[in-house]
Amino acid sequence: MRKAKLFFGVLIVFMFGSCSSNEPTGYTTWRCAEVSENGSRTYLVDMYRTKADTTVYLLSNFHNISVEGLYDVKVKLSNRKITFTPTPQQVGSSTYIIKSGSGTMNANSTQIDFSYNIYDANKKSEISVHATYTR
Repeated sequence: MRKAKLFFGVLIVFMFGSCSSNEPTGYTTWRCAEVSENGSRTYLVDMYRTKADTTVYLLSNFHNISVEGLYDVKVKLSNRKITFTPTPQQVGSSTYIIKSGSGTMNANSTQIDFSYNIYDANKKSEISVHATYTR
């Protein structure tokens, strides 16, 4: 009887917790190969789809800067074209700001090519970045 109560209690918490439409759902991990005037580097990025709008995705660790969930970057996917929404958009702390950018996803959803400009407040300069995400 005690196990049944615990099971139903957990089930109710799960049901009410899943009603939040702004929470991200599922994720995929992408390998990012990034090139800019600062050089090249490779790192991992997690991509989550939002429940409220299935065309809006959150990118965690964008530009190799954030901790999951704290400063996720929003992008919108429509007809294989990806745009940052909104722009400008803060990345990490107030140190980095995405000024502009867009990308495209290939037909089988295994590669994304991004080009964007990001302002680095530490260096007081804007850098152009090209990033290729693969999975």
